[in-house]
Amino acid sequence: MLQSERVNSFSESLRLALKGQSLITWVALPAIIQSFDPIKCTCVAQPAIQALVRQSDGTQQYVNIPLLVDVPVCFPNAGIFILSFPVMNGDEALVIFSDRCIDNWWNSGGIQPQVTSQGVGELRFHDLSDGFAFIGPFSKPNVPANISTNTVQLRTKDGATYLEIDGSGNCNIKANVNITGNLVVSGTTTGTGDGQFNGIHVSAHHHPGIQPGGGNTGEPIDG
Repeated sequence: MLQSERVNSFSESLRLALKGQSLITWVALPAIIQSFDPIKCTCVAQPAIQALVRQSDGTQQYVNIPLLVDVPVCFPNAGIFILSFPVMNGDEALVIFSDRCIDNWWNSGGIQPQVTSQGVGELRFHDLSDGFAFIGPFSKPNVPANISTNTVQLRTKDGATYLEIDGSGNCNIKANVNITGNLVVSGTTTGTGDGQFNGIHVSAHHHPGIQPGGGNTGEPIDG
């Protein structure tokens, strides 16, 4: 039966037709990461909103939307710099769906035409195949505790380890710090506890060969 025969109103038929089109136009969905490929920087994600599907007997049932595969993962980056994270299974993400098919761009970069089939453009738009995953929105059960309201932090979700910068230009670190490379400090260095350089403890070493007079001491030794 034609839509116009089922609904005796042109405007209502048009509204239903537009609603039907909007139901197959994907814009954004929360999703849960199922796996992450650090080589390709892509993920497999399960949409976290179920679809209501009419069954053969006329009833409606909520079902999982199929897995989204080979979804490019988006990390903040610019120039030669990137801020990356170890994406884990179970992480929550927001998947944004491109206006048009991204296959050629994803494979080759640069400016590309849409995928073609026998010379005809692939007129895919807002399709589940063309998503980008942004890691980070939180459902209520997963909201991190103790979010700082006055500093910028790079931190663990539990807040036990962090690097933070405040508005006065101070950088505070609560973590064990390992440095590979040279460390140059301009200004005063203040510390508590012991320090160790080349196996020699700063606060518990002595100088051998002490003699009366104006000579210099020997090199410090540990102990």
